[in-house]
Amino acid sequence: MLKILKFGGTSVGSATSLKSIFDIINNNHKNNHTLFVICSAINEITNKLLKSGCLAKNKNTTYKEILNEISDNHISMVKQLIDIDYQSNTIIKIDILLKNLNEVLHGIFLAGELSTKSQDLLLSFGEQLSCTIIADFLVNKGLPAKFVDSRTLIKTNSNFTNAQVEVEITNTNINNFGATINYIPIITGFIASNQENETTTLGRGGSDYTASIIGAGINANIIEIWTDVDGVMTSDPKIVKTARSIPFLTYREAIALSHFGAKIIYLPTLYPASAKKIPIYIKNTFNPHHNGTLIAAKNDINLTNHDLIKGISVIDNVAIINIEGTDISNNKPDILDKISKSLAINDTNIVLITQFLSEYSVCIATIASYAKLVEQFLNQEFSQDIELGRVNKIVAETGYSLISVVGENMQKQLGLAGKLFSACGNNGINIRAISQGSLDLSLSAVISSTFLDKALNTIHEAFFAENK
Repeated sequence: MLKILKFGGTSVGSATSLKSIFDIINNNHKNNHTLFVICSAINEITNKLLKSGCLAKNKNTTYKEILNEISDNHISMVKQLIDIDYQSNTIIKIDILLKNLNEVLHGIFLAGELSTKSQDLLLSFGEQLSCTIIADFLVNKGLPAKFVDSRTLIKTNSNFTNAQVEVEITNTNINNFGATINYIPIITGFIASNQENETTTLGRGGSDYTASIIGAGINANIIEIWTDVDGVMTSDPKIVKTARSIPFLTYREAIALSHFGAKIIYLPTLYPASAKKIPIYIKNTFNPHHNGTLIAAKNDINLTNHDLIKGISVIDNVAIINIEGTDISNNKPDILDKISKSLAINDTNIVLITQFLSEYSVCIATIASYAKLVEQFLNQEFSQDIELGRVNKIVAETGYSLISVVGENMQKQLGLAGKLFSACGNNGINIRAISQGSLDLSLSAVISSTFLDKALNTIHEAFFAENK
């Protein structure tokens, strides 16, 4: 069996957790599985690298203190993990990477600028450092492991910090690589390179995406994402204490939950895997015997009546913008077209659009940080209508959250919207706007953020209490 194992930052965050990773990899190796291992940077190292870059850009020499912290973090891990007789070789590799990192930071300091190109190069050191240590640690423990730089495999465009993968050349590279190896590759997550061999990154959370890209490129049987929770939860367990692990999700359900804010998996991860119908398991490094969550094609999952609603996700810090006026009723298609074009042209982050039954109002929900821009764009677009009194002046309101209930077969659940309204209404929670997805995969409601914790617990109780 050909398996992709991906370990996140918390999984590689300490010597103790890395010993758990060894057990997982070793057990798979003993079972004769062909393994490709993708690893993130050590927990918080990416944030430290970014902070050091920002300090260097601002001519603040304390970036060197953070560099020393990063050095201490990795050297300490080498000393805890690798037998003393073998440490020197790994420390030499780490010292070379740290020297290169220092040169990058010094260049940022001299230039007084942190471009997106420089940022990607800077952040790449997190994965280079962690994967170097992990590969040598596994070798020291008797496994045939070897460090592999994903920049030699994954090619992208030059959209630094969020690069788009060049699929054809990437798949060719991965296929050629997979056909020649006879060891366990420890592959850097998150990073790639463009056609000029300049370092790019796949977005924060991109190590998951790396695992899916590699898995699709070599037609893996399984992709396992190892993290610090027992799979995907029915809601945020920090808010909803009764939240529990979801055994199964379809790709579409996982995509919907991720889109609506659930911290399941980096959203682009799901596309290469679903295209090749490769099942994804979300599992807990610190509780490896738990089944976790399986994400797979609908036909590969046994859906029961209890599976109709899978989870409740949240996007916090949302703003709502109402476009109101009699002209909306009279010229609905033109109004909606103008809204869509304005939002598309200005590349704004919209999470919900709904038209009220009265047809005199369209409600848009956007991330709060985009609210003033969206307000400005729409007022410009409708300036003539506003001047003539056909559309009211458009004003953004902040202080809202978007709660979404997601399930593959929600159309089989009679009275779903009524159940949501009743649960909230009976507990004094006002719903500002509501929208059901066109594919009957989600039902979303905008509420005041003041009532977020109460609403999440109320809605979770309404939909999941009966299935305990």
